[in-house]
Amino acid sequence: MKILVIGANGRTGIQIASTLKNSGYTVIAGVHSHMDYIKKLNLESRRIDLIDMTVDQIAQQMQGIDIIVFASTAPQTQPELATWIDLDGAVKTMQAAKKNNIERFIMLSAAGAENRSDWDIYDTPELYLAKYYAEDFLKKSNLAYTIIRPSILTDDIPRDKVSLTDHGDPRVSRNDVASVVFQAIENPHFIHTSFNLYRGQTDIDKVIPAQDF
Repeated sequence: MKILVIGANGRTGIQIASTLKNSGYTVIAGVHSHMDYIKKLNLESRRIDLIDMTVDQIAQQMQGIDIIVFASTAPQTQPELATWIDLDGAVKTMQAAKKNNIERFIMLSAAGAENRSDWDIYDTPELYLAKYYAEDFLKKSNLAYTIIRPSILTDDIPRDKVSLTDHGDPRVSRNDVASVVFQAIENPHFIHTSFNLYRGQTDIDKVIPAQDF
């Protein structure tokens, strides 16, 4: 089974790619430019520029892929790119997946994106707005989706325990996010679910989110 991780040049994306590769999957890094550290991990890479490439061009890079993990996001220092990466880039990726008859699509969003009333408390509300509408498009796409909304991402060591509700510690390690992505691939109960992700006390392999419908 081949998994394309789009945004594997980012810290969260590369952790997801590494975790999935170490779990035995064939992982391909979707990056806007070929990076040396991708090669050091012995990962095949395919160039995917979410801003400049068309849907058809992205679709060409998805040939032979079984599962898409969308982990790309605009840099916090350039929130104006959220419209082109987190929204339009995500939508183009979904459309390209459908052109290749790829059904399984896992997307990283952000905790708080699901509530319009929360956007103005963040430094980059345009990022949350973009993710909100990307989520909405994905839910209506007929793809077998999972939407994971991590809270504040850290580089802490993995705890292997998470929560789907905020218990006062709005953080989660990138390692644990990657482990949840692995569970979403392994466990069909994650299909058609969307949930926030925090540090917690539940073993990751015991987490089963409620389905959206």
